[in-house]
Amino acid sequence: MCPIPMFDPKRKLHLQIAEVAREARKKMLKWRSKIGGKAAQARQAGRKIVQAGLDQLDPLVAELLNGHELVAQIKQSAKAQLPLPTT
Repeated sequence: MCPIPMFDPKRKLHLQIAEVAREARKKMLKWRSKIGGKAAQARQAGRKIVQAGLDQLDPLVAELLNGHELVAQIKQSAKAQLPLPTT
C-alpha cells in the first residue's frame, strides 16, 4: 500500500501537482472529440497528447511519496518504460 497524503491546499507541492493535472485535463478535453479508435487506441492517443504533463507529474509525485519503496520502482519502470508493478 502506498501512503498518499490527503490534499492540502497549503502545501506548494500539492498545488503544483493539481496545476499540472489541471492543464493536462484541459488539453485532453480540447482533443477528446477528435480521438477515434477503440479504447486502447484512444488511451494511447490520449497519453501522447498529455505526455508533457505526465513527464512533469512524475518527479512531483515522487517527491510527494518520498521515502516510500514504490518510488524507486516507479522511477525504474519509467526509465525502462516497463509496466508498473502491481501490488
